[in-house]
Amino acid sequence: MRIDAGARDQCYGARRMSDHEGKVSIRGKDTDKVTIVVTDAGGKEHLYPLEPRALIAPGIEDGTKKHVKPGELLADEKNRRYRLVKIEFDDGRPIDMREEVRNVNGQWVQRGSESTRRGRIAEHAARLQADANLAKVKSQSLCECLTGNLADWWWCARS
Repeated sequence: MRIDAGARDQCYGARRMSDHEGKVSIRGKDTDKVTIVVTDAGGKEHLYPLEPRALIAPGIEDGTKKHVKPGELLADEKNRRYRLVKIEFDDGRPIDMREEVRNVNGQWVQRGSESTRRGRIAEHAARLQADANLAKVKSQSLCECLTGNLADWWWCARS
């Protein structure tokens, strides 16, 4: 087996914006697991986990900004370098393609849910959502399912 990493790598950054209006605070400020918390008027907390070394927005970082609105900047996550690699057998037959990210030590590692905290959270949330959709479909007839939105129909058509 060999890995062909000849593709040009690309650089991406992320701007974390608030999706909610409310009181803003920071958890885990002195750790690698920093999370920005926006608490809405109803007391519900909306969590924004950040990558290590993210630059928290001025005002939020020093605690002078106490309130945010939807669309306001919470943090800038530094650019990361990614590349697409092709994995193939020694005779050239392809096995798989995967994305890799350059870590803080300059080494290429496989990108994915095992590499980042937010990736693990997103993967877990997606699984919970898929399980809930499947449970809903199993409890309905096809006709009842087709009256919902397109996502409901998609799950129903495959059950």
